[in-house]
This record gives sequence, structure tokens and C-alpha cells, in this order.
Amino acid sequence: MRSATLFLFSCVIMYLILNSVPVGIHIRETPVKLKLDLPNTWEKPQEQSVDMFDYISNQWLEISVGEFTTSMKNVGEISFAMYEYECQLWKSGLFVKGVTIPPKF
Repeated sequence: MRSATLFLFSCVIMYLILNSVPVGIHIRETPVKLKLDLPNTWEKPQEQSVDMFDYISNQWLEISVGEFTTSMKNVGEISFAMYEYECQLWKSGLFVKGVTIPPKF
């Protein structure tokens, strides 16, 4: 009898609101970077730039940080981040409500 390997496709989603043009974020010139680092992998972390100007709203938004597949070989901790280093000014106006890691169907 062979054992079945269970694969689960998941994604990391950040819930955030950007309720006005924030002070210190040069919206057009300096996008925010989202990064997802997976365990036991030799691949580079998943990283993307997001132009926050497209997300100015008075509503909570979902932004995908990245996707991954779990398996018996891919066990461990994941890490994710939102950052922007290029502009040295203080930031304001961006609120992160939380993060979820739901299965992806």
C-alpha cells in the first residue's frame, strides 16, 4: 500500500487600508515591496513591488503577498514582509489589519 502525499496550495494575504496620500511615502516614485520567504527551498524569496497609489481607498483591501505549496518536503516556518527602504522619510496613513494564510482552491 502506498501512502498518499498531501499537497495544499496556499497564499499569504495582507489586509490593509491606505486612507489618504500618506506623508513620507513618495507614492509614484517609490513602490512598497512585498516579500514571501519559504522554508527548505533554494529558490529566491517571492518578491513584488506594489504601487500603493492604486490602493488609496476608505475600504479594507486584500493584497496577495505570494503563493506556495505545502508538502512533506516543504516543512518549516514561512516569513513575509512589507517594506520600503529607498525613501528615508517617516511614513503614515497605512494601516495593516492582519494577515491570513488561507488555502487556495
